[in-house]
Amino acid sequence: MQVKVCGVRSRACAEACAAAAVDFAGFNFVRGARRSIHVDEAVELAKHLGDTVPVGLFQNAGRDEVEAIAGAAGLGWVQLHGDESPDLCKRLGRRFRVIKAVEGSVARDPERLAAYRGVIDLLLVDGARPGTGTRWDWSALAECRRLLPGTPLFLAGGLHPWNVARAIATVKPDGVDSASGVERDRRQAADLIEAFAINARGGSVDRPPHTSFVGDPK
Repeated sequence: MQVKVCGVRSRACAEACAAAAVDFAGFNFVRGARRSIHVDEAVELAKHLGDTVPVGLFQNAGRDEVEAIAGAAGLGWVQLHGDESPDLCKRLGRRFRVIKAVEGSVARDPERLAAYRGVIDLLLVDGARPGTGTRWDWSALAECRRLLPGTPLFLAGGLHPWNVARAIATVKPDGVDSASGVERDRRQAADLIEAFAINARGGSVDRPPHTSFVGDPK
């Protein structure tokens, strides 16, 4: 089971990802986003990731902007979290490996989703408000597998260390992604990153009492 932590913006978080053997760490380059960082910060943070692969996150940015920022940061992977077309994904794929992020409603649109077949390296299915920890109907992932056979699928949206194992057992993704689910007081915490990675991979870290997350059922 592959693990991705999104919105890395501190050395402590980068080092926690490396220590937990997280597979991917997302650097957010979306202007105005709470977790966004500058390309110079990404270059510095990448030095502390160990074997964790850095990924640049973009939303509705043009090809030139994505290539300029990801190139300057020395990234091999980009994640497109907007309305990016299959053609843009294909063009960017000549230089980078491409993760296309879609929300669950798009995942149920066969014509729209099937257009990405063969032009992306990984599909990430998230909620309508990425990064907020809001849970959605995870069952949409089953349709994605039918429409994009052979494309690895990651689940995001409302995941935290103490529901990730249940989510994996329910929808059987190839990987899981969390941002707010590994935060405490709106800052990512090393112990939560470690617990998320362990529990995603079949281990067991008990949930501390009196902890709550946006993704928890009411």
